[in-house]
Amino acid sequence: MRPIRAYFLHGLESTLPSSKVEIMEKINWKVGAHHMNYKGYNPYEQTIEYVTKFNPDIVIGSSLGGLIARYISTYYNIPSILLNPALHSKNYNIDLPNEFGKFEPKIWALLGGNDMVVNFHQNRREMKKINASIFIDNHAHRTPADIFNKFILKILPEIQSTIFSN
Repeated sequence: MRPIRAYFLHGLESTLPSSKVEIMEKINWKVGAHHMNYKGYNPYEQTIEYVTKFNPDIVIGSSLGGLIARYISTYYNIPSILLNPALHSKNYNIDLPNEFGKFEPKIWALLGGNDMVVNFHQNRREMKKINASIFIDNHAHRTPADIFNKFILKILPEIQSTIFSN
């Protein structure tokens, strides 16, 4: 089986390198990522360029990166992993499309039950609306490496099945 090609989008207050990228590489995934300049010119448009060149099997996004990953997945029919995505709490103006795309690929969501940045209860409701497979842990907004590692290993068989059955 070939390595999974994953593209990672970090959050607004994060940067690269990321422990999440290192975890994905340890399970033999080929990972693409770039520094997300949310304050720069057209961050969504620039991300689309990187992602389409990389041609991932799955896109992973954290917080504001999760929001962007959601858009990308619905426009390019790519499964996604969303970590405390800022789907409803976006207080930052970036160049996103007005609507999500027409595709409804598989979504796995890891939500922190103690998230005080993105309202946990509202986020869970949003994830249910889009039929995401929802996993909840006791972390806050930032997803610690050990929790991310446990989560990825738990859903890995389903990810492989989703990606390689198409």
